[in-house]
Amino acid sequence: MSLRDGWPAVSNAADQFDIRAALRVDTALDMDGNIKTGVAVTGKSLSGLVTARSDMQVDVAAFAATLDRQGPVKLYNDGVVQVKLDAAPTANSRVDAIYVKQQETASPISDSADGPIFGKVTGTPSTSPTPPAVPSGAMRLADVTIPSTATSTSSSGVTITQRYPYTVSAGGLMQFRVADDMNSWNAPDGYRARLLDGTEYRRVNGAWTATSVSGFYDGTTDTNGAVKISVPWKPGTVFLQAATIDDDNRRFWYPVLFGMDATSFTVREVDLRNQNYTGRQAVKFFWKAEL
Repeated sequence: MSLRDGWPAVSNAADQFDIRAALRVDTALDMDGNIKTGVAVTGKSLSGLVTARSDMQVDVAAFAATLDRQGPVKLYNDGVVQVKLDAAPTANSRVDAIYVKQQETASPISDSADGPIFGKVTGTPSTSPTPPAVPSGAMRLADVTIPSTATSTSSSGVTITQRYPYTVSAGGLMQFRVADDMNSWNAPDGYRARLLDGTEYRRVNGAWTATSVSGFYDGTTDTNGAVKISVPWKPGTVFLQAATIDDDNRRFWYPVLFGMDATSFTVREVDLRNQNYTGRQAVKFFWKAEL
């Protein structure tokens, strides 16, 4: 191991692997220094990069991506490209994998050619087909299920499942399709993440923690009109909203934030008519806490 040539630096001093090593500083890495490969978040990448056509090809839309080839490789597809699939199987169905790859012949990589390619791996027909593996160094973009009746990728029964992950620059807000994808990435503490359903998380003490939690309290306060709500962390902001109770007097009672500590916050009920805290009683309120 040695200190590598910097980039930019003396002309031609750094080769492509030196440059890739230097690009790690701007690339999202996990706790072990592994590159978080994926595509940049855009309106198209959120809706689906790989789409059907009226023939046995699929369209791959424009995107920017980070691959891992002995270091990060920044790859850009600047327009719609077609990938041709084989004719449908004579029986059953199969799953074809669509991928993108930066080929490299320079050691320690030993591909057969240099340059970026789109490719496909044709699956094996079966009554319960499974997606085939993609080549080493490639990023899976989509899996396409082809039934025996298909004459085009827009035929009935053909399904296209987007498989590409998302990535960002180091420290950015990371996008994931579902929680399982997020939990599989061993991110350093401090990273933030968003699922496609809009839920946001923050990495805290080696685990993903929701940056907001909410609930509905329906119970009884203590003698001081107080109730403590537990949360996973010390809240930064708490929102409260009174709920209707079938008692004319209690329509004047309102929950207010009384205090916060490392894992909870305290709410007390106030009588809006005299601004005094109430005593023990049944209360209902909605709450939301944010980091």
